[in-house]
Amino acid sequence: MSQPLVQASLTLALLSLIGCGGSGGGSSPASSSSAPSSVVAEASSSAVSVEASSSSLEASSSSVEASSLAASSSSAAVGWELVWSDEFDGETIDSTKWSFEKNCMGGGNNELQCYTDRADNAFVAEGKLHIVAKKETFAGQAKGDDDPTYNVDDKSVTRDYTSARLRSKNKGDWKYGRMEIRAKLPQGQGVWPAIWMLPTEWKYGGWPLSGEIDIVEAVNLNTTNGGNAIHGTLHYGDVWPNNKYTGTSTTPTANTWEEFHTYAVEWEEGEIRWYINDKHYATQTKAGWYTSASTAENAPFDESFHMIMNVAVGGNWPGVPNNATSFPQEMQVESVKVYRCATNPETGKGCATNVDPAIVPLTGHPQVSGDFAEPPLFTMYSDALATGLKFESYNPQGQISYSQLDEEGRGKVLNVIKTGATGNVYFNIPAGTADLTGWATAGELVFDLKVNSMAAGAKLLIKMDSGWPSVSDVEATLPATGTWGEYRISVANLIARGNSIEPGSANLAKISNVFVVEPNAAMNVSFDNVRLVVPD
Repeated sequence: MSQPLVQASLTLALLSLIGCGGSGGGSSPASSSSAPSSVVAEASSSAVSVEASSSSLEASSSSVEASSLAASSSSAAVGWELVWSDEFDGETIDSTKWSFEKNCMGGGNNELQCYTDRADNAFVAEGKLHIVAKKETFAGQAKGDDDPTYNVDDKSVTRDYTSARLRSKNKGDWKYGRMEIRAKLPQGQGVWPAIWMLPTEWKYGGWPLSGEIDIVEAVNLNTTNGGNAIHGTLHYGDVWPNNKYTGTSTTPTANTWEEFHTYAVEWEEGEIRWYINDKHYATQTKAGWYTSASTAENAPFDESFHMIMNVAVGGNWPGVPNNATSFPQEMQVESVKVYRCATNPETGKGCATNVDPAIVPLTGHPQVSGDFAEPPLFTMYSDALATGLKFESYNPQGQISYSQLDEEGRGKVLNVIKTGATGNVYFNIPAGTADLTGWATAGELVFDLKVNSMAAGAKLLIKMDSGWPSVSDVEATLPATGTWGEYRISVANLIARGNSIEPGSANLAKISNVFVVEPNAAMNVSFDNVRLVVPD
């Protein structure tokens, strides 16, 4: 959701409670028994894994620790016990189970709606909960009601859309279990429904340190860029902009805005699985998640969470509605059921439903181990990028690109071409931040470079980055055009220089992008033998 990059114009302060949106519908009959239905009503026709902090698609990895997958891969639900439910068979929303959030704060995602508690935006009728997004002018609160300065009478923010966001906080809170929702989605460009979970106590700190579980989300359904895809995601890691997320999308056969579907997660100690109509389509395990706030084995997904249901309008992910988007749009929810695993309530293990042995847990972003990039030598690039690093770029205006080229006498070199003033290329640590304090005393950053061409007066900034504005940079001395030269600077000197654009400096204990290349104008430049070294 957020761009983990070093750029002067990036001044977001996205620190807590990122709001998601999502919804769903289904075709199989809802189960009214004390155990969830084990009938697979339809298969998903596609599944795509999405890995955090970048726009790239990443295949699931098979190099994960053995989970309870094999031991509990039954073809039917066993041992589930219903502990909480709402089938919306009354005349009003049950206030003993749900509370309304009322604010116009934009969910931390630049959303366009105000959330209200009006019957216009949420009501029960004909055995269903209706959450309705409407196009209308409304004024409301600038802050969420968890903020200590929240004022229910605040009308300082005016927006062009309204909707509702319900949550079960302190009325339905669970650690482990099966969360099952039968719902039908809204559709259209800029419409973002979600059924998801947040921690009740925030034991490990603000978002995403204490985690987020997205049971189902969808954006722009029934459009060319949304189709019929639904998403299941985890958020975790470090504070923004070093937050991480890992998720999967799948496309059911029947349209989610036309038919009801049953969405579920099964959450047990160290593992979470996603289902549509009891068809297992994704798994994540503790091998792929972490929180920088704790070393606990299963953290942050080892505390109580509550459920949220909402329909957002606009936001960073879906974009804004267009002329083809019709309002009102509504999410209909037929039932919400929560089960615990009676076989082992303490861990939630032993009750897994319809586990598909072909589903490999997503790789995720394991926390960087303590021995990553230790002195006396860490070669970041020489013929190839080092294991544990990933090429990334900040390229909002399409002015920068990178590639690996064959150079006589050197093998592969990294080539960076910039045609304007905006953008950079960097070596990212996808697993999270790394502690490089071992390089502080005698370490040096050293690399070879060759300027192939450049605009008059162009300069080359080299940076280390802990998340803007915690960046340190230096203007590298350039060799004569067309010739290779070596540049070196002590790590301590680089860090001490700080950020030349805004106040701040990189934190060696939390480096997220270990080598950042940023020409300030048009330049074609090549790099080789990029390394951290402690000289003899």
